[in-house]
Amino acid sequence: MGIKGDILLIIILFFIFLMFLSKRIIKNFKKLNTYLFFILILVILREGFEYLFDFNNKTIGLYFITVTFLVIKILGIFLDETSYKIIHFEIPKLLRSVILIVIFIVSFFFALKKYYNINLTPFLTTSAILSAVIGLALQDTLTNFIAGIVLTSEKNFKRGDSVVVDNIEGKVNDTDWRSTKITKFGGGVVSIPNSILLKDKFINYYRKSKYRIDIEIGTSYNDPPNKVIKVLLEIAKNNKKVLKDPLPEVLIRQYGDFSIDYILRIWVVDDYLNRWSIKTDIYREIWYSFLRNGIKIPFPVRENIEIIKDVKEENKQEFENRKVLINKIEFLKSLSEKSKNELSKKIRVLRYGKGEIIVKEGEEGDSFFIIQSGIVDIFINNRKIANLKKGDFFGEMSLLTGNKRNATVVATTDLELLVLDKMTFRKIIENDKAILDILSEYLLKRGEENTKFNKDINDLSKKQNTNRADIKKSIFKKLINFFEF
Repeated sequence: MGIKGDILLIIILFFIFLMFLSKRIIKNFKKLNTYLFFILILVILREGFEYLFDFNNKTIGLYFITVTFLVIKILGIFLDETSYKIIHFEIPKLLRSVILIVIFIVSFFFALKKYYNINLTPFLTTSAILSAVIGLALQDTLTNFIAGIVLTSEKNFKRGDSVVVDNIEGKVNDTDWRSTKITKFGGGVVSIPNSILLKDKFINYYRKSKYRIDIEIGTSYNDPPNKVIKVLLEIAKNNKKVLKDPLPEVLIRQYGDFSIDYILRIWVVDDYLNRWSIKTDIYREIWYSFLRNGIKIPFPVRENIEIIKDVKEENKQEFENRKVLINKIEFLKSLSEKSKNELSKKIRVLRYGKGEIIVKEGEEGDSFFIIQSGIVDIFINNRKIANLKKGDFFGEMSLLTGNKRNATVVATTDLELLVLDKMTFRKIIENDKAILDILSEYLLKRGEENTKFNKDINDLSKKQNTNRADIKKSIFKKLINFFEF
């Protein structure tokens, strides 16, 4: 076959390998294979024609320029599609274009000198003069071009970064020889000359960066600042996107005309585009939390004429609905009618938004919850074990024994809960001591379901060899001690 045939075989095998490689890692497969095909044809034709004709320098020069052009196109595709996968750095489009143009110009001049015996000195002198004239005429364009190279080479930003330039917020789309295109968050594309970006200030939040969000909220003058600050910090603490370092903080901004204005300052790591979504979540949680804690969000006082409708019927219906739910609870349904009525009046209604945590596993608590509307999920050791709906209840062991919460409860939907705490229930029991016997029986049944309580009962049973009645008496005494009678 000879040396030329061996070289041809190596070239063919090399291009077959490139085709296989391109099919696996390059998106622009058809375009690349087209260029590879043309090069392969040129190589085969050159090998074939050399046996038939004598190639002169001009033909070889033309052949060299053509192959160089095709190779540069292939190199461009590889730089565009695979540079990040191979070197973990995305070469900017403008820089890629400059590299490829320089390679082609150098190759073109090399071909003129070697194969066409053209003296390039006069041409380069004329080109220098022409370049000076063009440079003066296209001064702004060249400034933008150079600025684009500087911006991309310094890695000030890359495609997909979130930036703010002169009150324009958006994502970097591309940088070409004249301008940088930014897709605005609200829609539309803005082209900003590269020279302006190089001279002026801009903020780059990158694709995912750490940044601060200030959330402003006003409360009534009747709400103590310490209480408001505590509630706001609790909201920030429970939000998964809020960083623990730096810690959230609450500042008093001013004493306004009708409100005390606060700033909840938080830090997050996220796409800058998502900041409004994060603020929306926080504001939503503020509304529910303020409602539960009796904190009012005031509004300007105006003189309004309203028609006062009779709400007695509505309140009566709400009262009856509470009694229906109370009658479904095993340890409450045996209460006297008087106690049920009193309980229905004193029980509180709390609202929670979707995704909020009502209680956390392992934390202290002495309140009991009945679901009036909505759904909750129950988690133990971060594993979902059940969901509860209207009429279901949770937290009774904390109410009756003071045990720590044995599960985490999260609102699956917007939620209304009837909440009974220890002090309120104590007042009910105080007026009807017979309730203690009902509670003792209930806790005896629940003993097997509560590890800590069950352990106390088993220990008592082993030590004293007591029967069921004696165990119940012991539970009765524990209840008296817990409710401090």
